[in-house]
Amino acid sequence: MGMNILAALVTAGGLAFGLAGTAQAETNSTMTTCSTQYKADKAANKVPAGQTWSQYYSACAAKLKADAGGSTTTTATTTATTTTTTAAADDSTATGGNTTMATCSARYKADKAANKVPEGQTWPKYYSACAADLKAASADEANPPEPSKVDTSTTVATADKNGKPYTPGQIAAHKRIKECGQMWQTDKAANKIPTGQTWPKYWSACNTKLKAAGN
Repeated sequence: MGMNILAALVTAGGLAFGLAGTAQAETNSTMTTCSTQYKADKAANKVPAGQTWSQYYSACAAKLKADAGGSTTTTATTTATTTTTTAAADDSTATGGNTTMATCSARYKADKAANKVPEGQTWPKYYSACAADLKAASADEANPPEPSKVDTSTTVATADKNGKPYTPGQIAAHKRIKECGQMWQTDKAANKIPTGQTWPKYWSACNTKLKAAGN
């Protein structure tokens, strides 16, 4: 009799432990998925103003549970994560002040169409590399020195003085800096620079124009 009771208790304990483990696994899976969605929505400025992480998570978890028919399974998690990352890449309206997201999304679409996205490279990896490229290029564009003379050469450095290769974005930025510098010196020599216009203002307008033209 005593052995039967003990066996029943062990069985019940094991069942409870198993259920607790499953519940914990589902909770962790939901947390991971919602965290990924939260980061993507924050980057795309899609998190409603004033909404806290707790509120976002509560709504996200409820949606995942409903989509999974009451259980946040691995399949639902995988689908939700894939949907989130794909939507972030394909959302051409995801500007919302986030120029990096919009620019990288446009690049990704163009590279995918031209089969230039490396095999196996996911959108998150592509975005990470693209964002780093834009950040490096932006730093070089911020305040280029005024050219002291007309530089008629077309050669642009592909690495810094320490031999570190420039990113594609940096190389493109340096080409624009050189071209705008040539235009600045030519316009100065011809007295075509408006009174009061400084090199930084000239460069800003010239850089914007060249970027719009796809240079």
